[in-house]
Amino acid sequence: MLSKRFLVFCASLVVLGSCSNISEAATQNEGFYDRSELIIDHTADLYQPPSMNIGDPEKYYWPKAMARFERYGHDDPIANDWIHQLSPRSPFHFTLVGMARLLSLYPDAPALAENRLLILQKVFERTDAHNAWTSEGTENHIAMDRTSGYIFAQHALDYPDQFPDAPEKLELMKQWIQQFSHRMYQYGTGEWNSSTYQTYHIISWLNLYDFADDPDVKLMARAVLDYYVAEMALHYSWGTYGGSEKRGKGASDQNLSASSYLCWLWFGSHLEGNTFQHRGTEYIQSMHAVTSMYRPPIHVLELARKQNPEPMWFTGSKPSYLYEDPGFVKQFFYKGESFTLGSSVSRYGGWTGSTSQLVNWKLVVRRDDSPVPYEISGSGRFHDDWSGKRVDPFTQWAQHKNVLIQMTRMPENVDSIILLVKQLTEQWARNWEQDFRMRFPDDHKGNVVNFGGNIAAENRSFINFPADARIELSDSVVWVDLGNAWLAVIPLSGNRFTSYNPILDYRNRQILTDSTQYGQMCGFAI
Repeated sequence: MLSKRFLVFCASLVVLGSCSNISEAATQNEGFYDRSELIIDHTADLYQPPSMNIGDPEKYYWPKAMARFERYGHDDPIANDWIHQLSPRSPFHFTLVGMARLLSLYPDAPALAENRLLILQKVFERTDAHNAWTSEGTENHIAMDRTSGYIFAQHALDYPDQFPDAPEKLELMKQWIQQFSHRMYQYGTGEWNSSTYQTYHIISWLNLYDFADDPDVKLMARAVLDYYVAEMALHYSWGTYGGSEKRGKGASDQNLSASSYLCWLWFGSHLEGNTFQHRGTEYIQSMHAVTSMYRPPIHVLELARKQNPEPMWFTGSKPSYLYEDPGFVKQFFYKGESFTLGSSVSRYGGWTGSTSQLVNWKLVVRRDDSPVPYEISGSGRFHDDWSGKRVDPFTQWAQHKNVLIQMTRMPENVDSIILLVKQLTEQWARNWEQDFRMRFPDDHKGNVVNFGGNIAAENRSFINFPADARIELSDSVVWVDLGNAWLAVIPLSGNRFTSYNPILDYRNRQILTDSTQYGQMCGFAI
């Protein structure tokens, strides 16, 4: 279970949020609106969505449509034309969550008024694994589908002849919302602290908070949002996501995730407007929060902005993905004055694609010369990957406050182990196929079980540093100067680094490695 300290902290946010100081709230809102305007302007005028011929164009067109409506009014011809073109498509995931907001927020937009019934028909006619009420998939997919299912069922009440089962679906989703929110406060989430997907969880619950007619559903949505905000505020580190993640991109993709942008919108200082950089595509998803009435409790701002110079040490746990084990993952997070260090340990094997996005540990260091902090991570070299994400079957971690130990030991019989696990994975894939077809016999979804990643099978451990980190050798200790923090790195193999030749061909990052023969330990004490 989560640590009692963190649970009490989360629960207190709901209470404290209702009695926030009015002047503090006004200051935060002033900054929020300034940052909102930047996101609206960039998304409406500068962002270029991809072709409509991709699998889920609505993921990119719906946030831009919101920005167009906000900037140019509900009659904007460009946004209305996109809605006319995309409304006849069969919706799923990102399509649903974006359209649920558009339909509820801009009902008088000509294209939405004209296509409202068609949109609902397309939602109700889908019965495969991506339907809006019994959907399956990753946790954020389920959240986007089912919370949207509630909103669409609520709209469908206006057409009792066309959708006679709308009240039943509305009640079914209310029960799921209650179960999810209750379980979240007991055990946490299976897709925890994800820089990639946390935003997609949140936009699902924003729709319920803003548009649910049932006050109980609105209250449950508020509780879920406050929980997510508490987790985000804890890990947000000077402009980027810190700590370990169930699903992230690793330390090499700095400050570009949807969740980093959402944190910037909610937690950034009102003086930081010029630090916004509209790179990539992920910032557009903050349009959901820009157009929402939800605001984070004011008392999380100090935590999110890391204003308290005192060290803080958090421990907790998260469940397995389907909650079979409520304490499957153990989490550790340390906040120093100028850095955060977070890690996780679990029994995830690391063999299949299910752990390909798990960021095992991350160090974030504040910079005085840039709004983008340093990010450092690492792993073993079972897979051919230098990003620091992906579980390595033969690497484990241990953390106590500001000390992290990364241990890699690949056994001599690694080839026979790989062969055995591949055979097991093939059986898992057959089991999944049989089980899935029983529930959705007409669904042609491909098998999602796979033996993931290219295998390097090297008994080597590595740390991934920024290109401009200053690295010095001193006998058997490697010193790393990151400006506001120094790292002392000790190789576990006993190797002495008499020279240092960094690998710079992975996104211009420096890679420090420690390796030894099979069956022996390598890695680092950091």
